[in-house]
Amino acid sequence: MDDALYERFKAFIQQQPTESMPLSLPDLIGPRKTYTIASLPATETPPKLAAFYEDPASPQHSPEDVRRGMHDLVIFDMPSSLSPVEFNLRLGGAFRKTPFVRDFVDYLTTEKNLRFGSVNDWIHRKCEDVPLPYRWEIKENTRIFYNWLTHFFPEITWDRPKHSQVIYWMR
Repeated sequence: MDDALYERFKAFIQQQPTESMPLSLPDLIGPRKTYTIASLPATETPPKLAAFYEDPASPQHSPEDVRRGMHDLVIFDMPSSLSPVEFNLRLGGAFRKTPFVRDFVDYLTTEKNLRFGSVNDWIHRKCEDVPLPYRWEIKENTRIFYNWLTHFFPEITWDRPKHSQVIYWMR
């Protein structure tokens, strides 16, 4: 709950008659959001996920690498026994088709370039996690998202022209 939601509820209650009657509550919360932070990839880069896929039992993978790799294999519905080429093609297709990714790419194509803070804010506004993490808590997710976008979309690039990462649509 935030201050704006509290004020909407408060205003609604104040407008109600004082006599006792059944209330029909309006939709004060608004439309449901459709994403969670878990909609985003967790592995640093697609090549790192491919390395995990190739040899998940490797002692080089930390427990955190395994957790992240399993998360990504599940959310992108990756079957076992794919060749490296098949893996990359299927992962790329699954990533590009994700509603979260499609919505963001549409937003980026409209804006042409976005600073890191704007992307982080967009992600934060689109997610419905409960409790919703603070913006600073999803910075790593945003940074990883940049890596995946540039890997699977040749039209997308990013750099750090001053202090903030900026992501660009190049068409």
